[in-house]
Amino acid sequence: MRNVSDKVVVLTERYRRSLLQKGFCDRHHIRKIPNGIPLDAGEGGVEARQALKERLGISKRDRVILTSLRMSAEKNVDLIFRIAPLVASAVPNVVFLISGNGPQFDEFNAKSRKLNSCRIKLIGYFPEIFDLLAMSDVFLLPSLQELHSIAILEAMSMKIPVVTSQNVGCNDEFITSWRNGVLLNPFTDAGWAEAIIRLLREPDLRKQIGERGFETCLRRFDIRKVAREFEDLYREII
Repeated sequence: MRNVSDKVVVLTERYRRSLLQKGFCDRHHIRKIPNGIPLDAGEGGVEARQALKERLGISKRDRVILTSLRMSAEKNVDLIFRIAPLVASAVPNVVFLISGNGPQFDEFNAKSRKLNSCRIKLIGYFPEIFDLLAMSDVFLLPSLQELHSIAILEAMSMKIPVVTSQNVGCNDEFITSWRNGVLLNPFTDAGWAEAIIRLLREPDLRKQIGERGFETCLRRFDIRKVAREFEDLYREII
């Protein structure tokens, strides 16, 4: 890489260390610049949130656990189906809402219909992700593989507490568990249902984690800040 490029940009510290250890780059040649997102999506009005719930067949009293992903094996969608009954038995009026398409969509859509569960709703691709987030109480992403999830940043930017995978991608680089998000082992079901139940039962904690997640986005992932980092890099090269 050092022979064919002026600089190498990576998204995560883990990937930066990997390239250094393998000798592909020296430390002066590589730059870590994270993903960025706009932070001006807003939270939406109460009436708009209720209208979207009605459109999706969700009661206005229901608490919504949102998952937005590509429905493929590495996203670990099966875990959601395993923990949903545990959460629903402990917390009334909860819905697991799964948005996204992918190679496993038909499989899980059929599974949902077979279970005849009104607690799990698959809606396919839904372009208005910030509208979904605005009506959600918790964002859930139990992936087995990630690099730097935009979906997590979108949820944090909307002050929605994130429950996601530990030691996957760069999650541990910017999330401190039970401070600005919740990190759990995606290879075991233990703790996932308990974490969601706790967040649903403790609105103050849910709000605190959501606020801290937003502060993290503001400090590290604002698209304007990320754009300035690229501008500075280009000036340095030129």
